[in-house]
Amino acid sequence: MDCEGCERRVKNAVKSIRGVTSVAVNPKMSKVTVTGHVEPRKVLERVKSTGKAAEMWPYVPYTLATYPTSAAPTTRRHRRASSAAHRRPWPTPRRLRSTT
Repeated sequence: MDCEGCERRVKNAVKSIRGVTSVAVNPKMSKVTVTGHVEPRKVLERVKSTGKAAEMWPYVPYTLATYPTSAAPTTRRHRRASSAAHRRPWPTPRRLRSTT
């Protein structure tokens, strides 16, 4: 986005779509983040109608971004670190045998 006018025009165009709850514009990255219950196709069409190019960015689920190594550790060092992270905070109970 070149100027504040372009930013404002895109933001207002997307805000007017039914189902949009919030719009955040990052002019440095030329990125618009839209939240709400709306079809992505409608958002793309509305942004393109302002004269700007638009494409969808991939969505990365929160769990994958937060814990990238817990699902499948790749190295020995990570394996040890992830197993230590999933250890119980209390000791495992010991079984006692009776010798009767």
